[in-house]
Amino acid sequence: MATTDRKAKTMQLSGNEYAKVAERLRLFRNDFPHSKTESAYEFEPDKSVVFTVWVWKEKSDYVDVLKEVKDAVIARGSADANGTARGEIGAKQKDFEKLETIALGRALAMLGYLASGEIASFEEQKEFEEFRQRQQEQQTAAFIEQVKATKGNPELNKLLQENSGMLKFPNVVEAAKAKQAEFAKSKPTDVNETDQKVDKPKPDVNKKPEPKKSEVSKSVSEVEPKNEKAAPALPLE
Repeated sequence: MATTDRKAKTMQLSGNEYAKVAERLRLFRNDFPHSKTESAYEFEPDKSVVFTVWVWKEKSDYVDVLKEVKDAVIARGSADANGTARGEIGAKQKDFEKLETIALGRALAMLGYLASGEIASFEEQKEFEEFRQRQQEQQTAAFIEQVKATKGNPELNKLLQENSGMLKFPNVVEAAKAKQAEFAKSKPTDVNETDQKVDKPKPDVNKKPEPKKSEVSKSVSEVEPKNEKAAPALPLE
């Protein structure tokens, strides 16, 4: 854990001291050598670009969630922090890199690696973590109730996709898996079985049975006139 006796190298800008994102990232990786970062961007209708960066202190946290949900986008919700940056993009590749760097810096700030170069103390970070833990417990309890109220896999999947950040909590993942198992057990009604259960109309006792095909053919042959040879013409006198 970072302590107050450390400070990232800074540079002066507009009369203030700022630490470069690369320096803050270096300190973060020193503290968490098995960390992971991931970034993605989306174009907005106004042609601007939004960059998002996700940061994990332990890469294994991401891997474990990915094994459960089998969806990289949903698994991003397990990140310890994330940051976003929006801006206009020109023809230069550096425009993309700049937005990505800003988003990463904001994610690191959430983890205590501040732009001022200061590193949050153990006490400060611990107090923040305890506050966040209380909030998370309330949020997860409410979300699990939403999971339990879903009526089918499509509704459940939509709920998880719209709230992918909740999948970083093991109790939420367990609740989702239990609900999926519940849906799997409830076999949908088979169409053929339904057809078999439909009551067939009872036969009319007053209705005469229809004659068989052979009988019909026989009766027709009896009625039809037989083909007879024409009588020979009488000789004329």
